[in-house]
Amino acid sequence: MWLCVVTALARPEWVGPPIEHHSAVRDLILAVDISESMKQPAPGRDGGRADRLAAAKRVLASFIEARRDDRVGVIAFGSKAYLLVPLTRDLDAAQALLRGTAAGAAGPHTALGDAIGLAIRTFESSHVDERLLVLLTDGVDTGSRMAPHSAAEIARRRGIRIVTIGIGDPAARAAVPVDFSVLKRIAEITGGRFFQAEDEGGLAAAYAEINTLLPRRVVTRSERPRHALGHWPACTAASLGLVLMLASWWALRRSRPA
Repeated sequence: MWLCVVTALARPEWVGPPIEHHSAVRDLILAVDISESMKQPAPGRDGGRADRLAAAKRVLASFIEARRDDRVGVIAFGSKAYLLVPLTRDLDAAQALLRGTAAGAAGPHTALGDAIGLAIRTFESSHVDERLLVLLTDGVDTGSRMAPHSAAEIARRRGIRIVTIGIGDPAARAAVPVDFSVLKRIAEITGGRFFQAEDEGGLAAAYAEINTLLPRRVVTRSERPRHALGHWPACTAASLGLVLMLASWWALRRSRPA
């Protein structure tokens, strides 16, 4: 009984095999233009022609799938900017909600500056070292309350890098002109990069290059589960003590004269 008590006081433990936990060191927000102009046709990689948003969603599906080590958020913007998906590791949900968007659903205009502002507010809950906004649009800012370059300056001060992608041909005659100079300026202010794409193939090449710029980065933490075993010798000591008390009581009872 004494040995059991001493063993219980030593607090023995069973240490299990190591378990690894992976934590993201990068948060990524995808801002996608779903304004009316995204209904314009874009040649597909298979020779077909779909609207620009449909082409972008096909390319983004593969891009999101490759970001399994990052937290990903999705912003859709037109006349206003909307947070479709907050920063999450549930990439399947992000893809599903992005697939449900439609060109023109957020209005006819392009609130480029407001989309950047919404991304900045979304990143306020982020505490990782690397925060990146990938912004895709085919137009110019036509309805923002904040100028895009002003929003980009705020993003720079808060350590947010912006990569911009412009889809369309600036030389082509279109009802909605494409001005890539603003996108280039946004990228320059924040230390990001600008990509130009005229069709789905160009979008795929742009996002593929962005993938190469974002290598896999995770923080791995290993721990061994510990299970206390002290209750076993303590219960054994208690049981032995009970047996000793019963034995003493029985011996005293038998020793009394009848």
